[in-house]
Amino acid sequence: MKKKHEKSAINKKDVNNTIIESILYKERIPKKYILAFGRVRVAQALVSLLERRSPEIRMRAAEHLQYFPSQPIVVALSEILLKDKNYLVRVQAADSLGNMRMRIACPVLTGALKDVNPLVRSYAASA
Repeated sequence: MKKKHEKSAINKKDVNNTIIESILYKERIPKKYILAFGRVRVAQALVSLLERRSPEIRMRAAEHLQYFPSQPIVVALSEILLKDKNYLVRVQAADSLGNMRMRIACPVLTGALKDVNPLVRSYAASA
């Protein structure tokens, strides 16, 4: 039983590392990764990357999350839109939320119209 748990932790690390490499160097996450790991695991890996120190990784994760529209993803992107210190990450979160076209994102996008950064406000308005 313990070995099974250890194996799943290794696989989670492998998924995260593969996703990081993919989002930093490719336009989209290759279908082979989505098929190999499953949509849910890829989405979970992307959400976990929103907590990384690197703004570039957070921004690219937010960009790729738009392809996994669901309530948990909207919640994760909404939190980033409202709380991330880097304005480019907030811009990408607003853009991704807008591209997902989910009504539950409307209140947070409306709230982002009061962001201190004009670019964030612009992306929130166009979403």
